[in-house]
Amino acid sequence: MIERLLENWLGEVSERALQVAFCQMLVNDGHTIIHSSRHAPIEHGKDIITRNAEGIICAFQLKALKGRKLKKRELSEMLPQLTELVMAKIEHPSIRAEAWHNSYLVINAEFEEEASDLLTKINEGWIQQGMPQSQLSTIVFGELYAKAKQLADNMLPSNLLLFKSLLELYLSAGDGMPEKDKYSALLRQCLPMLNADGTGVSAVECSRAIRSAALLNAIALSPYTSKNNYYAEIEVWLLYLAHIMAVAEKYGLNDDAWIANYSIIEEHIYNLLKAIVDEVKDREFMTAGDYLSDQMFYRIRVTLLCSVVAIFHLWSIILKKDITVDDYYRVCRDYIEKYRNKMQLWGEAAVPQFMSTYWYLKHVDATRTPDAMIANVLENILKVNNPGSNAGMPNPYYDAERIHLAALGIPGYDIEDDFRQHSYTAEGLMHIFVRRNWKNHMKGLWSDYSKIMACSLRPDELWQTYLWRTEKWGENINVWPKRTKDWQELKAEAMESSGKNIPSLLKRFPHILLLFIIVCPHRCTSESVRWLDTFLLSKRK
Repeated sequence: MIERLLENWLGEVSERALQVAFCQMLVNDGHTIIHSSRHAPIEHGKDIITRNAEGIICAFQLKALKGRKLKKRELSEMLPQLTELVMAKIEHPSIRAEAWHNSYLVINAEFEEEASDLLTKINEGWIQQGMPQSQLSTIVFGELYAKAKQLADNMLPSNLLLFKSLLELYLSAGDGMPEKDKYSALLRQCLPMLNADGTGVSAVECSRAIRSAALLNAIALSPYTSKNNYYAEIEVWLLYLAHIMAVAEKYGLNDDAWIANYSIIEEHIYNLLKAIVDEVKDREFMTAGDYLSDQMFYRIRVTLLCSVVAIFHLWSIILKKDITVDDYYRVCRDYIEKYRNKMQLWGEAAVPQFMSTYWYLKHVDATRTPDAMIANVLENILKVNNPGSNAGMPNPYYDAERIHLAALGIPGYDIEDDFRQHSYTAEGLMHIFVRRNWKNHMKGLWSDYSKIMACSLRPDELWQTYLWRTEKWGENINVWPKRTKDWQELKAEAMESSGKNIPSLLKRFPHILLLFIIVCPHRCTSESVRWLDTFLLSKRK
């Protein structure tokens, strides 16, 4: 069964999805990934650059042919790119300028005989021109299949439950948002050491499982990848990173065991964020499908897109990417300026989206406008969750789709919870407000704020924070604010930013934490908000 699934996936995979999976195969073969492109012209025909186990630089160009045989005409059309792949020197700070490299054309198909003959003649021509080192090697369907099967065999076919979960996700429609609970369950099955007691598992086992999980995650994500559903891809790959960071933190792994896989996916997520910014740059309107039926979801989409654009900008700062060159700085500024007043607080799960937009605005807007946005969000929560309101604002465990299906009265989606006098996010918002020294305004809000219980879940162990659900691991903490509170005491509480209950790897990679609280909004604690606020504002120029 797994053989047929791998053949199916490999025959239909897109170039972008193949690139992520192939990087994992290369790491499994002992390569160190130096660079993985987003298919820009500046790449000179080199999609992936690596250093192999012998220290030799290798450059790969990938072509997804959807299972077809490569024809002679198609190979001829590729010749300018392939010549660049072979002949153009690699420009990268990690590689000596004079270093030569091995070149590979990677296709998820086989060669027609005429195409194979042409490639032989091309290589012979370079030898006759006195360049014997200029040779183009190939990796074709059969070799890709063998590499993929080697990774998959670490988990399959003995684990039938895992295969069932994988097949179900692989056959999904790929529309809308991914079912994060199902992808998390798949990852938990791929990484069984997360369910173990923390002993008797070697770093080698963890590393092997992490690579296999990446391949299976790519296969499961295929329906979304094929439809260029970039944000769905971001969510699922972020879940992957969270789960492998959980393994690394639980077992105290050295970077050698997992950081290569992390780096591949981190760069892939950044490129997906950039792809979304490219999309909004070229769209005049943010509607989707039929205008009338889209009205319910329009502002939800705008809210999410504002946060994604903001995160792209903040990631660029943290990762030291220059976004002024291609004018992305202006695109981010113009988009958020145009749409931030259309953002909608549809539930507490939207609060992290407002927070990312707020932190972006604090980098580009020196007025009180960003603080006013946070004040408005806090005031809305206090008003809706007031004891005298109807039912309160749904907490972060309810996503937009679930809330709106309930609002439409769809059977089976009723929400019976009473959210009044509870909030998971009000405390963090209040702390930001206090940090900005809005003392008089806070005085006016405190009466309503003191009627709202601050709720959070504290996992038994920090590594469990990364999981979509901690199940029985954790303690629900509910605290009533004091009826009155001294301003200096409140300010000292708001300024605390040690992040002692934030996992160490999320503090090491704060841009992941920023995206993590949007993908997993129930992990957005007041402590994470304070820590991110301190960190992100320290990056302002």
